Amino acid sequence: MSADPALSKTVASGRSDDADLLDQLRAATALLKQVADDRSLLAGLTSPEHQLLLQAAGEIFCPDVQERRRLVKARTRQRKAAKLQRDQKVLTKTGIRKLRQQKVFTTPNVFVPENFEQHEVTGDSDFREVV
Repeated sequence: MSADPALSKTVASGRSDDADLLDQLRAATALLKQVADDRSLLAGLTSPEHQLLLQAAGEIFCPDVQERRRLVKARTRQRKAAKLQRDQKVLTKTGIRKLRQQKVFTTPNVFVPENFEQHEVTGDSDFREVV
């Protein structure tokens, strides 16, 4: 089985839409599943084609050590970033974070409003002047 020229050209050029590539990957997955269910389908392949198919499948399943480590680390980073984003989304809705966004202390006006008259409060026992 030789490599699909349209797929190799698409991958080499890098111009394909992600949707087209995903459709091709889904079709390849369905074909591999069909071959896994009925291995007699491989009988029509020549020995070099069969070896090429197995080698490509092996590279997908278990790439070289450095590539596999990169993939594992990338998945871990994505998983941690998604978890952090979920946690931050929940925490932003909590009461303490909402309160921290509010002003704690409102300063008085710097200038006295127009037509302001100061008067002495007398006779109110509940009124206490802060000194």
